[in-house]
Amino acid sequence: MKKILVLSFLLVAVFLQSEGWKLSGTSGLNVNQSYYSDNWESGESGSFNWIANIDFKAEKQMHEKFLSKNKLLLEFGQTHTQNKDTDEWEKPSKTTDNIEFESLGLFTLNSYVDPFAAFKFKSQFLDESDPEETKSVNPITLTESFGVSRFFIKNDMQELSSRFGGAFKQNINSHDDIDNTNNGGLEFVTDYNITFSEKNADFKSSLTLYKALYNSESDDLEGTPEEDYWKETDVDWQNTLTYKLNSFINIKFSTQLLYDREISAKGRFKQNSSVGLSYKFL
Repeated sequence: MKKILVLSFLLVAVFLQSEGWKLSGTSGLNVNQSYYSDNWESGESGSFNWIANIDFKAEKQMHEKFLSKNKLLLEFGQTHTQNKDTDEWEKPSKTTDNIEFESLGLFTLNSYVDPFAAFKFKSQFLDESDPEETKSVNPITLTESFGVSRFFIKNDMQELSSRFGGAFKQNINSHDDIDNTNNGGLEFVTDYNITFSEKNADFKSSLTLYKALYNSESDDLEGTPEEDYWKETDVDWQNTLTYKLNSFINIKFSTQLLYDREISAKGRFKQNSSVGLSYKFL
């Protein structure tokens, strides 16, 4: 975890030292705590929850015909629960864990659509899927994509863009009993950001659809009930609404809808709402 944080801050420092970049960055800490005395009769137990995050973006028109857009998102949170029988605090469990970095190069040809090439790194700080061993920064998904993109809206208050093209993915898992896989297919991404009046609130939405056309494990899966699962379209839809009460306190509401047939036959849904500290460092 420390290595990822150091590398992230080094990446931010590189952008800060470069001229001409349009930079934005916020960090936040949301905390919730409760405590119950020994004679509390309703059976509740004390808890302490926290979520920390860093959201950094850097954009620059490198050339008249080339735009570079980069974003880094780090999120981590835990819940600490008190055992209601012994009053001992149990081992914390994760509530949020996310590492995302994406670099997008857009060839701005001022045509109806513009070519693009992108790279995305996605992982988590701690992999606790194996009760015998906790892994750092595992598993890792690398995505290289290319195709065409279009901005439908782009100004100081709103931005709406979509891109469509081919994508290659590598799934890297450092657990000895899990093989690494790769696949390729088609990807569609739509991003929408809006800042409301006086910049007291903003809303971000991102929808990613991915249809695999090739999978390195297809031969091994042939003849099994799961042989066609990888062919179904993956969905990742994220939404975040943030309202700033003042310069340091905000209210955040976020949702994420995931569908991956190889993981679950049903869609997976996550919702978080919190009040906490926020600091805009750029």
